[in-house]
Amino acid sequence: MAKVGDKVRYNNDFFVRQFGGFGQLEYRFGDFTTFINLSASSQGGKRKDYFLYKYDNPFNTTEWQNFFGYTAKTGLNYNIDQSNSVFFNVGYFSSAPMVNNIFANNTNIVSKDAANEKVFIGELGYNVATSFIALKANAFYTKWKDKAITINYSDIDPTSGDPVSKYANISGSAQVHTGLELEGVVKIIRGLEFKAAGSLVVGKFENDVTAIVTPENNPTAVKKINLYTEGLYVSEFPQQQVTFQINYRVNLGSGLNLYVNQVYKFLGTYYSSFNPDTRSNPNDREQSWKIPDSHVVDFHLGFSYYLTDFFVKRVNLNFHIFNMLNNSYIVDGQDGGTSTTNPSLNHTAQLAKVFYSRERWYNVAFAFNF
Repeated sequence: MAKVGDKVRYNNDFFVRQFGGFGQLEYRFGDFTTFINLSASSQGGKRKDYFLYKYDNPFNTTEWQNFFGYTAKTGLNYNIDQSNSVFFNVGYFSSAPMVNNIFANNTNIVSKDAANEKVFIGELGYNVATSFIALKANAFYTKWKDKAITINYSDIDPTSGDPVSKYANISGSAQVHTGLELEGVVKIIRGLEFKAAGSLVVGKFENDVTAIVTPENNPTAVKKINLYTEGLYVSEFPQQQVTFQINYRVNLGSGLNLYVNQVYKFLGTYYSSFNPDTRSNPNDREQSWKIPDSHVVDFHLGFSYYLTDFFVKRVNLNFHIFNMLNNSYIVDGQDGGTSTTNPSLNHTAQLAKVFYSRERWYNVAFAFNF
């Protein structure tokens, strides 16, 4: 039985040391501006475990695991006139693996196959800015290679003959994200503006993955791993997002200012999270369960009062209402996989695990600025 304050499953610290540098060169000629940005870093990480080892056990702390990463990005902007411009950017990134891919399954076991993830991104966009409107639109293409996948597989200990659980990092998985983004501001009258932002993304796994795993303590026990992920939507983020805001600011006189902010948010095409290592059945090509679309309205009201002859320079009073319409919506979900008894339930809401939104709630903040 776990009680309040108990440690469950894991208890550890992760230490990071990083050395790096970056530089950017920008050049302007006529209506054109171009730049190049380069960076490099060496990142090391080690793990200290308080859950699986006693405090005086020398194996409770791992050796430093070091990875070298870099980025390179360049782009060009062309000013069509004083209000309009177009731009494009391209970049390549080699990023150090995440903690969970360096150390397997919340243990001090080092995954020797942990490798950098590589990202290529291209972007094309358009800007317009006048005294009453500002608009930015862009399209992008991102290819994410060697996305780390940690798998769990069963093995037999060659010494004892007992079954053991093993972990391995599988590389070679790729994702492609393409999309459109739009954001803009319209100044209706003095102090009143309308803001909008939206994005439409298609993010999918590009390929199936095949790997050969050779356990260190039993090199003859070669295992072939197949993960059938091609065409599956990337989970854990909404691929459609829209936000509308109305902002109003007014000076009420004598140093007193008021602002009102109303926000509407829409989240759609949101696939529940799943582990790619569970997709080992070539006949299981269904998408993970799609979370229902959500609509959220928040409201913000605030006052600020400026003081000039006192130690306190400004006083702020803010009032917020979150989920104003008290909608019950799902903020996160985990796909339930497949059913061994009823295939019609595969990747459906009946098997999923979810986190629901918080009911309508309020926040009041009172602050001083010195």
